[in-house]
Amino acid sequence: MSGNSLYVSLPHSNAVYVCQRAADSSVSGCTVTGSGFNAPEDLVIANGFAFVTNTNNNTVSTCTVDSSTGALSNCSSSTVGAGGMGIAIRGSQIYVSTRSNGVYVCDIGVSGALSSCVNTNGGSSFGLLVQMAIH
Repeated sequence: MSGNSLYVSLPHSNAVYVCQRAADSSVSGCTVTGSGFNAPEDLVIANGFAFVTNTNNNTVSTCTVDSSTGALSNCSSSTVGAGGMGIAIRGSQIYVSTRSNGVYVCDIGVSGALSSCVNTNGGSSFGLLVQMAIH
């Protein structure tokens, strides 16, 4: 992918936008992209896919990213915890924080589909989790 796309999620509109980023870093031409989102919160682009948490229906959408336009298509959802908020990816695994005291880890298949999701919060009681990062 060219790296000239910026994505914005709008949870209250159930929409994800793709915008074009110019050489001077300005942003323009924002349009709705992808479909089937339900209060999209966080999104991460990795290996030609966009992974989007859907807070209201406890899923993560996986969409194909068009390498020239950045548009999202062929979106499908996988159930992950209750109230997905943040996403972090490392290798072939995705970590999803939830608003119900959980950090879930799932395997990412070659098609982008998620499987074998388990709560792996280490016994901690986090409460509402929003963002996270892997170092």
